[in-house]
Amino acid sequence: MMMGVCTTLIGVLPTHAEIGTSAALLLVGLRILQGLSVGGEYPGSIVFLAEHAPHKQRGFYTSWPMFGSAAGFLLGSALTTLITNVIGEAAVEVWGWRVPFLLGAVIAICGVYFRRHMSEPPAFEEARPLDELPLFAAVKHHW
Repeated sequence: MMMGVCTTLIGVLPTHAEIGTSAALLLVGLRILQGLSVGGEYPGSIVFLAEHAPHKQRGFYTSWPMFGSAAGFLLGSALTTLITNVIGEAAVEVWGWRVPFLLGAVIAICGVYFRRHMSEPPAFEEARPLDELPLFAAVKHHW
């Protein structure tokens, strides 16, 4: 969600001509927040997939975030090429560069939808009583 919001905000960021040096500072701040969101989400996605994967297919399941990352770079490059070819280089420099960033709103909406429909890992579902959750079990049985 944070990635989608920050990306969308980059797409509507005022220019240097409009707000001066603040535009650059805001851009750097948004990029830092994007980096923090990746740093928090990427390892968690791998753990989530490992928890849901069949035992003998964990490597395959946990390879998908890396594939998704590479596919995202390729998709971004393709989208940039398409936009440049459709509207021209001059328009891209003026306003067209914002289009891919504004699609961050779609990413944020998809993120909310997916989060609301994800299931808990099987091991967590089995350990529903509070004293059987991993933290409580570790403290209670393995002090």
